[in-house]
Amino acid sequence: MLVNDTRAYHETKPGHLDTETTFSMLFTANYDRTKTGNSYGIILAHEAYAKRFAGLAVVPRNIHVVTLGPGLGWSDGDFLCELDRIGQDFECTAIDIAPNLIENSLLRELMSKGAPIKYVQADAQEIRDVLDDESVDIFIANEMVGDLLTLDEIEPELLTCDPGKLGSLTPHHDHVRKLRRMIAQHGIPVDPAQRLAYNLGGIQLVEDLGSIMRPKSLAFVSEHSCEQPRLVYNGHSLYFIEPERIPNPYTFGDAEDNHVEYTTRFSDLEIVAKSVGFGCERGRLVDFIGIRDDTMTIPSFVLEELMDARGILASDFVTRVVEPNQHLFPEYATNLQFANMYILEHPEILKQALGMTEAEYGEEIEPRSMPAKQHHGRFEYLIMTKPFL
Repeated sequence: MLVNDTRAYHETKPGHLDTETTFSMLFTANYDRTKTGNSYGIILAHEAYAKRFAGLAVVPRNIHVVTLGPGLGWSDGDFLCELDRIGQDFECTAIDIAPNLIENSLLRELMSKGAPIKYVQADAQEIRDVLDDESVDIFIANEMVGDLLTLDEIEPELLTCDPGKLGSLTPHHDHVRKLRRMIAQHGIPVDPAQRLAYNLGGIQLVEDLGSIMRPKSLAFVSEHSCEQPRLVYNGHSLYFIEPERIPNPYTFGDAEDNHVEYTTRFSDLEIVAKSVGFGCERGRLVDFIGIRDDTMTIPSFVLEELMDARGILASDFVTRVVEPNQHLFPEYATNLQFANMYILEHPEILKQALGMTEAEYGEEIEPRSMPAKQHHGRFEYLIMTKPFL
């Protein structure tokens, strides 16, 4: 059995996310690519506020918002600023395990201006030590479940043997005991014919939310899903294959600074959420925020390959393409992932940067471009609402 535990990495990681570009970060920068013209955080604020207070004759004067793993705070900052703009008083607890990200978060700027935000350095698996039961009105965990503890390649015997034998079968018997308890308690499926892998930390998080959320509260979780069609590139064309439906690893970073995250099986989270008393809404993030149909993109890994074939370092993209044409790109378009939703609108710039003729552009770029809502369709969200008791 493999145990993926990223806590040590995040406790010492640098105070930036240069090796990661999340969906929520993309649409903090590229907000004009949404149908409403609003950023990810603002859209989330409107949706959460509407669902949280639907049917209430009197809106609570002050609410407790918790954001787990806010990273650099881009989308969460937009979220909180929008709550303030619409006149909703709040107190925010921001929980992050990474001290360097806490130090460099944009939420610090809001705190310096008097925003009622409190940072707590803590592990997501210990939120019940940080938060009281029934103390949270709105909870946000954007694209961080994949960082939590995941068990992979679990031997079927570990889930069926006498519990007393676990100590002799695996050094990680405590994790297995917890998983076995969750499977039995919540009815999480087990298919011995498939590779057995579970987002143990994500399942525990949803279970804990059942205790810390107040009646008539809302929790929002998003992540890269293993239950959506997967984009594949064969060197010539892009196409989708059936989802794996099993949490799978992928590596962020380079040879010297990297960590492994896992895709998330949202059906497990939904089962647990319903088991602990939540009503659930589940879907794709591209539909939730409403990406414009005419927003085209070329996947960054394709663009990197085309640059590599021409001896151009992907790290030079900003200096060769963005900086000389900064007026054409948004302020946050400082890397390949941000800028690739804009570069197709300026084919002359891209042709010049890659040294392409018109014919080469038509042969190499156009067949590898696609609507952004297709490219990013693998990200899911789960909204959990707790009714009045």
